[in-house]
Amino acid sequence: MLESMKIKHHFIHKSTLNENAVIERSFRTDEEEFYFRIKTRPKHYDELRDLYREYLRYYNHERLHMGIAFKTPAQIVAEVVGD
Repeated sequence: MLESMKIKHHFIHKSTLNENAVIERSFRTDEEEFYFRIKTRPKHYDELRDLYREYLRYYNHERLHMGIAFKTPAQIVAEVVGD
């Protein structure tokens, strides 16, 4: 199904605590900051996808993160890449 939709799927290694921890933390953040804050239930998957896309844009480009010195992930990537 993913291939037919041209969605790339990434597998994690089985029983790898570090990978599982990162993914579980991501799920928790998504729940607390996105799903639990949706004011009205989306009527269609496309609406949910668009809301999530906007949340990810905010999360990566505007929301400051304590764990990375109150910068955004986009700022950290720019520093590493040298932009």
